[in-house]
Amino acid sequence: MSISMFIKATGTSLAACLAIVAAPATAQNRYVFGGSDTEVAPRATITFDGTTTFAATDTGWISSAGEHQLGNANYITGSFASVRFNSWFNFALGAAAPLSPYTSAVLTLKSGFTEGVTSANPAALTLFDVNATLLELDAQRDSGDTIGQGLFTDLGSGDSYGSFIFSAPTVVGQTISISLNSNFLGRVNAGLVQDFSIGGTLTPSSIAAVPEPATWAMMLVGFAMVGGAARYRRRTTRIAYA
Repeated sequence: MSISMFIKATGTSLAACLAIVAAPATAQNRYVFGGSDTEVAPRATITFDGTTTFAATDTGWISSAGEHQLGNANYITGSFASVRFNSWFNFALGAAAPLSPYTSAVLTLKSGFTEGVTSANPAALTLFDVNATLLELDAQRDSGDTIGQGLFTDLGSGDSYGSFIFSAPTVVGQTISISLNSNFLGRVNAGLVQDFSIGGTLTPSSIAAVPEPATWAMMLVGFAMVGGAARYRRRTTRIAYA
């Protein structure tokens, strides 16, 4: 597993990533938004009714181990080196509620790059409501942090706000747009979400791992034995006449 690739994908420092990139070399990566911290700001925006746009105040990820690097704006989502990542996008709308109800909302995200996502292996990014505050999300957390593990779960569960299907690779500089549903609009129009975050998770988060070399060897030996047995049976078969 390439440490430099991990740093590029997640925006993690060398010291912080050494403990994570300890998975077998055959672990299959499957993620979106790799290298998203290199995207030109704003990396995320929400546009209401096609006219009113708010830029994200912050973005980030939290790993399944509860880890997060303070100030890391990268929002990789999916699986890398057998570690899962959920993402978050924080916004500050300011007013308690719009003067008139919004009828539509579109979340636009700079795409970064993907790995393990193809037309044959598409992946769904699903967005959820988030209970945590920005202060809780963007805090320095080490692997094994139980609060961070709870935040990871929070980012990938709850009321869904919408989804997007990745069916082809993306590169830095592209954007994707996701229509947010009535769950989100209802909360905004009621003034329930002013300074809020949207969580993201990828499903399925991984693809089948490539067998280890030893596993391949055992499979080949097994195939050879099955083939040999079949040939032996053919040679020893006798035809009985009535």
